Amino acid sequence: MKFSAAILFTLVALGPSVSAQNGDPEYERHVVPFFRKWCLNCHDKVTREGLLSLENLSSDVVSDDFETWRMIDEQLRFGEMPPKDSDQPPSSDRQRVLGWLRKKIEASQMPGAIALEKLLLPQFGNYVSHESLFGIRRDHVIPAPPRLWRIRPQIYASVMPRADGLANGLNVQDGPDFKDYAASYFLDEAAAAPLLSNAKKMADALIGPKSKEKGFVRLAEEGTENPVPEVNRAFQLILGRQARVDEQERFAEFYVRADEKAGHEAAARILLTAVLMQPETLYRQELGEGEPDQFGRVRLSPAETGFALSYALSNRPLASIMAAAEDNKLQTRNNIAAVVRQVLDNDEPVYPTHGFHYSFKNSPRILTFFQEFFHHEFVTEVFKDAPEGIGEHDPGRLAGDLNLTIMEILAADSNVLAELLTTNRYFVSARRYVDKRKG
Repeated sequence: MKFSAAILFTLVALGPSVSAQNGDPEYERHVVPFFRKWCLNCHDKVTREGLLSLENLSSDVVSDDFETWRMIDEQLRFGEMPPKDSDQPPSSDRQRVLGWLRKKIEASQMPGAIALEKLLLPQFGNYVSHESLFGIRRDHVIPAPPRLWRIRPQIYASVMPRADGLANGLNVQDGPDFKDYAASYFLDEAAAAPLLSNAKKMADALIGPKSKEKGFVRLAEEGTENPVPEVNRAFQLILGRQARVDEQERFAEFYVRADEKAGHEAAARILLTAVLMQPETLYRQELGEGEPDQFGRVRLSPAETGFALSYALSNRPLASIMAAAEDNKLQTRNNIAAVVRQVLDNDEPVYPTHGFHYSFKNSPRILTFFQEFFHHEFVTEVFKDAPEGIGEHDPGRLAGDLNLTIMEILAADSNVLAELLTTNRYFVSARRYVDKRKG
């Protein structure tokens, strides 16, 4: 009896065990204590929450337990375990376990996407841990690689020349919440066809009788031996920049050859279509220019910085920001802050002639962010039915009231997020609009 009691006491004192069959010292030093302290209360043989027991889990990752280890890697890396309402391990302990596990998984060369690879997928492009975002500033710098950013469909619609009958050629894979940040284009044959069709229609509009671009109209009617000015204008109008010297030569030669074979009008149309089909109409590049600094970072070019700032605030290049880029006034952090502050200080609300589509002139993207934050697109669906006893009911008015509330808090620019989440001041059936009869 005493012997049995002693065994029972020993088992209770030791608690659940974790297997370490292969004698891996790093596993025994970091992983085993981590599991005992943070995992085995819920994932031992008895409790088995989620039908998962970590007892006797083989420390040999390349084993029958590989899928379990892969899941552990994912849950720890994305902060899903321990549960968010439980005590959390120190970040250093978590990172040591993940470091050991990452090396083992990479060495296994087993197929299947693992957590770190998932972070490279588009849908995880906006994932940043809370600690990394708001924690202690790091004492080292990790340079970002050169990147291509996908242009939002709203930018495509705003920047591209106007034409009738344009198709939505941007097939976007979006989640149900914030739009566009992590979506991808599918540039297969089916997606390229409407983009080419759009380009042809826009080119026709630019050389047509109603076009305001008289240089393109003359190019189509009269032709020219030196199309470089028209090439530059096309690049400026469509891509928001001047053509490089090599681009001037290449597109000018392209026009001349087309003119010789098909005539002035067809050549002008082909030239504009070619510019409209450039990758820059769909992607914004961040390649940088100049020599790397001591951390290996390469500063964005002024134009790249200008586009990045413009598209963070708006759906089109902002003239004041792009002018600052051309004048090399976006070279330092203070320069950039001054330019952005000027844009925001000179901003003003935009009220529609009808409806409730309120916005800001220079920074509509800021309001769009909070509209997505509060799930604006569901307002008209959720409140589509009129309450009993209410005569006129327009669910769009509710979205308009929320827009005005957000805009007022943004204009005050003080504790914005806290005010948005806690304010008891709200517009009710408000109506602000521009009366064209009064000019």
